[in-house]
Formats: sequence, C-alpha cells, structure tokens
Amino acid sequence: LITTIACSRKSENQFILKGLTSGLENGTIVYLSIEDEFLDSTTIENNTFAFSSILPRTPIQALVYTKGFSQYRLLWLENQPMTFNGINNSFKQAQVSGSETESLQQSLNIRIDSLAPHLRKQKQLE
Repeated sequence: LITTIACSRKSENQFILKGLTSGLENGTIVYLSIEDEFLDSTTIENNTFAFSSILPRTPIQALVYTKGFSQYRLLWLENQPMTFNGINNSFKQAQVSGSETESLQQSLNIRIDSLAPHLRKQKQLE
C-alpha cells in the first residue's frame, strides 16, 4: 500500500513538455528552471526537444531557455502533456498548449497588450 501511494504521488506532479523549434542547431542545449533553480536540460535534435520531470507542485511558473538566454520563454507548467511550438517564432513568442494556467496567462497578456495604445493616449493627454 505504501509503495502504491508513493508511486502515484510522484506521477501526480510529473509533466511532459514536447517542443518544436526552427533555426537552432542539433545539439543546442535547452534548460528548464523553476523558481531560479535549475531543474533539467535536454538537447535539440531535428528541431525538437522534450522534458519530463517531477514538479514540486502544479501549476508552477518555469523558464525554458538556451545558453546565454538568446532564446527564452516563461510559462506555466502543469502535470499533463504540454506542447511548445516555436517553429514560426522565437521562444518568447512560442505557442504553449496543454496548461490551463498558461492559457489564462496568454489571454491576460493579450488583454494587457490591447490596453497599451489607450494608456499611451491617456498619458499624452496628461
């Protein structure tokens, strides 16, 4: 019984992130950090990468990046299969799916960006 509980607890916080990229060479290392702590790394092969790790809790915000932060993306991880699509964009504009929290964050970012022109006009009037 204890073994069953321990095994099921581990899988509760496991996530999988499969990524697609373009323009990055085979062997490029992609890093994953959570709360400023390194968690994992993997290499790009044929414009793909994958992470599968145990998370301390979910949802949790993470950073996916390359050496020197030439490519990076903040995202919310959850304990389910997720995809990272950076084929047509840089990491920063990559589309991430499979995380409800990430979807909410993306919706919020779109709304904030839509307010920017109105805020600039208001500031000019002051």
